[in-house]
Amino acid sequence: MSQRIDVHVVHVFTDKNGDFGSPTGIILDENSAIRLERRQEITVQLGFSETVFINKLSPADVSIFAQQKEIPFAGAPLVGTAWFIDNLTGSQTDVIRCQENEIKIVHDEGLTWVIAEDLSILPKWNLEQLDSEEEIEALSPDDRPPREHSYVWAWVDQSLKVGKVRARTFLPDWGIAEEEANGSGSMLLAHKLGRSLLIKHGKGSYVRATVGSTGVAVGGLVTEGPSLSV
Repeated sequence: MSQRIDVHVVHVFTDKNGDFGSPTGIILDENSAIRLERRQEITVQLGFSETVFINKLSPADVSIFAQQKEIPFAGAPLVGTAWFIDNLTGSQTDVIRCQENEIKIVHDEGLTWVIAEDLSILPKWNLEQLDSEEEIEALSPDDRPPREHSYVWAWVDQSLKVGKVRARTFLPDWGIAEEEANGSGSMLLAHKLGRSLLIKHGKGSYVRATVGSTGVAVGGLVTEGPSLSV
């Protein structure tokens, strides 16, 4: 019988009470005991949008697996993993290496942020603007086009310095009807609009995204839930 593998589960982009947020599985594998094929199997078995395998805690090096394959970047998993490593080691992580990319980490007033300098490593999202948050609320995954990788959004208040947005994400082409919170899509939206955003996403998650001289950043609150084993 194969040995059971512990899976830490973090919820990324929660509200101020620690509710909602996108779940991500995190597995410590510093000895590279889990082969690549098994990592993909575990990711599918867990059913999260992504699972992160920590190859090394210091300096931090990780691999991110989506349901189909290993990917170079994912906003929520990297924010969640940075927060997890900080809590595990008792020190702040400044950089996480993922494949050939070095992702900068920033900590500010209880929020964990990741910065992407090269937007080409982000997943490609179809940004679709609607006229009101009520239209966003009324959407149903069943009504969406069958293979549309879409980030649907509307302004709540664009007069503020940090614009307020309502958004939801649908990605049946990745085998997921709806994602509770979307970091990389929020980064692309902030980049497109050229401004800082506070985004209410999914059922009640909150994603922060901003554009700066060093790239596009996404950040938020993280909590840890009960662990699993596979």
